[in-house]
Amino acid sequence: MSRKKQAKYNAELREIIKVEGNTLRKVNAAPNYDEDYDRAPKRQPAKRHSKKLGFAQVALAAVFFAFFVLVCVGYLNVNAENSRVRSNITSLQTKLETITAQNDSLDYSINSYVDINHIIDVATNDLGMVKISKDNINTYKSAEYEYMQQYSSIPTK
Repeated sequence: MSRKKQAKYNAELREIIKVEGNTLRKVNAAPNYDEDYDRAPKRQPAKRHSKKLGFAQVALAAVFFAFFVLVCVGYLNVNAENSRVRSNITSLQTKLETITAQNDSLDYSINSYVDINHIIDVATNDLGMVKISKDNINTYKSAEYEYMQQYSSIPTK
């Protein structure tokens, strides 16, 4: 072989075989197949439909949009009603606090006019009531705590 042919052969061989360390590897190790045999039939490109919307599609979109708007308006009405009720509750709570404070002050002023000593004097002298003592307390022991039987009538005076 001439030098030119040998150099050309070596160049072609270098493209096919790759030297890695002490091993030789083929660059394209996949076997050659018959292209017509392996290739699947080409798919037909999908037909492009026109992008025009039909009347039914436009009407359906309009119905959905109207429904969405009605839902939004309903939500805003409910939210406004909720805010109004909350402010009403707040004002009623402040009124309740004011009235409770007035009631407490009136109760205190009424209780300050009550003279306990006068009440005890009227009860013991005018009405014949007796102050309680340990001798006036009668206790009953019963086996059953839910029911007590009366043995005699309660004195009227």
